[in-house]
Amino acid sequence: MGMITARNADEWLDVASQSFVPLTFQRVSSSFNAEMDWRTLSDEVSIAGISSQAIVIDRTERLAAHSVSDDIHISLQVSARGSVVQGSNIASVSPGSVTLTETNRPFTLNYVEPNQRHIVLQTSRQALGVSDEVLHHAAGRHLSGMNPARDAYV
Repeated sequence: MGMITARNADEWLDVASQSFVPLTFQRVSSSFNAEMDWRTLSDEVSIAGISSQAIVIDRTERLAAHSVSDDIHISLQVSARGSVVQGSNIASVSPGSVTLTETNRPFTLNYVEPNQRHIVLQTSRQALGVSDEVLHHAAGRHLSGMNPARDAYV
């Protein structure tokens, strides 16, 4: 796909829903804009660098129930703060935080600070080779503590 620019929330809703999974927005900055650099690495793995203004994103129960995707999103927070909520798990994110979300279940990405930047790895469950139980437990939580390899990219 390459670089995609959205000048407003409506354009971003289309871009994000087509690139990842259908989503809705709870709140959006009045001066919202976003960019995404999307790369396909294989049939089962893609990576996206995302920059955006403040936004709260929902993957609602209804959208998740009609999902044809069971992909996993592993996200590295590069700048700004927010939170990732899935089920009863809530992870506060700041630069260097790594979180996981399951696209076949509802989630909320609360990125209320301006100048958000993240790197999102999207992959199929099958490609990860990890049990559903492990993924379900990890969703909406921090995946790791300090990690020098990860910190080199922040």
